[in-house]
Amino acid sequence: GKTGGPAILSFSFVHLAIHLGILLGLGRLAFPLIQKARASSSSSGGKTGTSFRESVWWNELLLASNANVGGPTTAAGMAAAKKWRVLVVPALLVGVFGYAIATFLSILLGRFVLLPMMGP
Repeated sequence: GKTGGPAILSFSFVHLAIHLGILLGLGRLAFPLIQKARASSSSSGGKTGTSFRESVWWNELLLASNANVGGPTTAAGMAAAKKWRVLVVPALLVGVFGYAIATFLSILLGRFVLLPMMGP
């Protein structure tokens, strides 16, 4: 009926908010470890930023979120629009890899969960 649209919109909003919250929360927890690893592996003085929001890690997390939600084309478009040229190809690769994983998992879900639910 007419109530389906708002319900789906609300579900999608909550789903994406939870996704972004978990991604950024775990990213903030992992940030000190990543910063320490990058500092020890590279003495070139690359841009790591002084805080979580100013770091390249923040850009990578936002781009990974975009690749997970919108796919490779929107992630590459975001990287290009933000002038994160070095992240365009990784954005495409992560998005395509996500498609491959999701396709495989959906086939397994259909075979082992949905078919048995449908009965003989």
